[in-house]
Amino acid sequence: MNASVATKEDHVFLLTVTLAGDELAGFVSRARDMLAKELQVSGFRKGKVPKDMADKHLPDARVREAAMEMAIEDSFSRAVAEQGWDVAKTDGLNVTANEPGRLAYTVNVFVWPAVNIGDLSEVSVSRRPVEVTDEQVSEALETLRDMRATFLVKEGAVAEGDRAEVDFRSSIDGVPVPGGEGMNHPLIVGGRTFMPGFEEQLIGLRAGDRKEFELTAPEDYANAELAGKRIRFEVTVRTVQLVMRPEVNDDFARSLKLPDAGGLRDAVRQSVKAEQTVRERDRVRLAAMDAILGKTDIPAPAFLVAEERERMIRSFEQSLQEKGLGLDLYLARMNRTRADLQTQYSREAERQVRISLVLRCIIRDQRLEATGQEVDAMLQDTLSRVAGRDGSVPEGVDMDALRTTVADRIVSEKALAYLERTCVTAA
Repeated sequence: MNASVATKEDHVFLLTVTLAGDELAGFVSRARDMLAKELQVSGFRKGKVPKDMADKHLPDARVREAAMEMAIEDSFSRAVAEQGWDVAKTDGLNVTANEPGRLAYTVNVFVWPAVNIGDLSEVSVSRRPVEVTDEQVSEALETLRDMRATFLVKEGAVAEGDRAEVDFRSSIDGVPVPGGEGMNHPLIVGGRTFMPGFEEQLIGLRAGDRKEFELTAPEDYANAELAGKRIRFEVTVRTVQLVMRPEVNDDFARSLKLPDAGGLRDAVRQSVKAEQTVRERDRVRLAAMDAILGKTDIPAPAFLVAEERERMIRSFEQSLQEKGLGLDLYLARMNRTRADLQTQYSREAERQVRISLVLRCIIRDQRLEATGQEVDAMLQDTLSRVAGRDGSVPEGVDMDALRTTVADRIVSEKALAYLERTCVTAA
């Protein structure tokens, strides 16, 4: 076997392989033996056809095709081992010669970068205690009232407590904020579901009004990428509605299958604590990951960044479709192009690639796996949420691909849990 490698781009190579006649003869023989085992000829059991008869019944073209596939698979594996590649994917297989005395092919090989995150015991992040205040419980109750509210169209301007649907986009120094845009986005003015100060800017606007303003994100803002930064918003109000909220009383509690208003408050307090516990868990995990990325040079190959960016765009497009909007319509209304969207997501895509490579390194070093029982349990839970009323799985679901996705999710969670155990200490 003669194999040569040319670099096409970062971590992408063009592999050229040539096999001579003496090597190919062995694959032809193996191909004939394999096909003979599957051959069925009248008067003989499957796999028991004499060799001379099998040779007569096996078309040469079929044998050559099977031999070629075997030769490519075997030679590719050997070439990969020689190069020491950790292959992410391949594409563009091109057989340039397939003759009795010579087989030649080229293929693009995309390689995972080598990653070493070092000693994680050197990374330390403090966990904050989770405490629930009465004010937080009251805020959660208000959110619950909002969720159970009914709405009436309002002809006048936006006021505190009203519901508004808005189109918005945000930018920093003229650069769009990744994910910082939306269409027909609903919010309750005063509900504090948006960046502090955003909802107050809507007061006095009517349906159809447009406004531009700037806000500074808090230093402790949930999105660390935006914390402390000055952000410019462009907002158009689409609808204004009055909000009719239920009172927090025993009747409201019983409508939620709770005994009384006191039981409702207790349940809300427990829910808030559980939510804050998860939020703190995610915060410390992200802080530990940021510390690793800060101390280690993790490469982000362009092909992985491109794949992640397209995944993010597809996810965004799906979220638009769930709201009854198409991506093309969205881009037209926002006076933007798909290229603008790609530019917007590129930086976050690069960061997500680096994060995924750190997790992959942990999974490899700690030999983390998803057991069949774990996969079955999560798969069943996933299917139960998308199944029809009769329990049937929607058409078009690729079960093998879904099983792989579920297994990847399980090992990623195990890697994050390991990161948390190793790097996070109590406050």
